[in-house]
Amino acid sequence: MSDDWIELKGEALQLRVIQNKPDSNENVAQWTDTVLVDYEGRQCDDRDAPFESYPVCQSGKQLVVTFTDQMLVKALEIAFIHLHAGQTALVYATPKFALGETQKRSYNDVVVPPNSNVIYKVTLHHILMNTGRINPYLPIQKAIAQKTIANDLYQCEWPGQRDRAMTLYEKAARDMETLLHGTYLTNVAEPDHPQRKQVKELMLDNLNNIVAVYLRSKQYEKAYEAAQLVLRRDASNAKALLRAAKACMMSRQCSRNDQDDALCAAEKAITYKDKEEVELKKLRMQWKLRKQMAFASVATE
Repeated sequence: MSDDWIELKGEALQLRVIQNKPDSNENVAQWTDTVLVDYEGRQCDDRDAPFESYPVCQSGKQLVVTFTDQMLVKALEIAFIHLHAGQTALVYATPKFALGETQKRSYNDVVVPPNSNVIYKVTLHHILMNTGRINPYLPIQKAIAQKTIANDLYQCEWPGQRDRAMTLYEKAARDMETLLHGTYLTNVAEPDHPQRKQVKELMLDNLNNIVAVYLRSKQYEKAYEAAQLVLRRDASNAKALLRAAKACMMSRQCSRNDQDDALCAAEKAITYKDKEEVELKKLRMQWKLRKQMAFASVATE
């Protein structure tokens, strides 16, 4: 443990180790490593003020990340490869290595304006051995972390980090689909193995989140196509059916017949037990109103 700040990128990025666990080993994380980490970020004007004196603006707990996947902000990526397993440190970052000069972040009731300094408290718990070929646990945990980080970007840093969130969703979905059809779950694991269900759910969740990104971006044709990718893997997926109907409703390429078909497909699969049912009913009412207005317009011509 040291009271001195170490300059990693001059004064723009600095690190100070504040805790070593008794079982800390001598291994320093490498750029190609997969690690288990915690981090918490707070907007900060004074690096030497008590860490808890600033409000939390970012948090990640027990996340499995690979640095080469570029899942984290630059400040965290650089800081972690200067730590031993078991160490906790403070990382002081200027905008260049934190949120940037133009990115705003909204986290709960905290709004971090652009061009803000951030101080992070980080812990590198373990450097992990890649056992993905014989046990899917590690790639599953990475996909969970990718989804968690992407969800955070979608909720807190829209639209500036939209592309980064999309990249993480796409990689998690792709990795889970590869795992689902890979040797372990195809030939080794039992048919009802719980990890098979978990992998498929993660794949579908991330594919559905891609649809959500397109919808929020008002790219309705791409949203509809992305929803079809989900439905080809799970024809009764309620979330994908609802989002497909919503995208079709908003797309100029969908006719009224296409819209009605999309709504009917959703209504056949979504029941009162599904949380999507209320939103589906609202969508049907909007479609009926739009249809009535179209008929009224024709009648007055």
